[in-house]
Amino acid sequence: MQVRVHLLYVQGGHLLTNTVPGSDFWFLPGGTVALNEDSHTAALREFREETGVEATSARLVGISEGFDRQKKQQQLGLCYRVEAAQPLPQHSYPVQDHAELELQWVPLSEMDTRPVHPRELGRMLAEGPVVHDVWEVRP
Repeated sequence: MQVRVHLLYVQGGHLLTNTVPGSDFWFLPGGTVALNEDSHTAALREFREETGVEATSARLVGISEGFDRQKKQQQLGLCYRVEAAQPLPQHSYPVQDHAELELQWVPLSEMDTRPVHPRELGRMLAEGPVVHDVWEVRP
């Protein structure tokens, strides 16, 4: 079981995402929770590591469970809504700790039409109870 944090950061009506340049798949910035690290601390750390900017807050808004039966892997993702100490650049740029990935902005108005992972982001961005999303990789 892998425990990860997924980061939701909204600026100017756009959601910050990661992507492999040239692909048609977007996913939330974030990473693995380290051994003996709580998920809130991991969310703050991962935001700084990926964007180069400090997060001033992080609030749990969703849980994403994933299953890849072919690889025999399971993932638990804790989704945190973060706020930043300063605005991020409005253009795409490399992820600070993974140069092969790029940070890109996805307009909130396109959340229902783009393949952004996890699927229930619209509900997670709404002010309400924590959202629980379960997904499975299918061969």
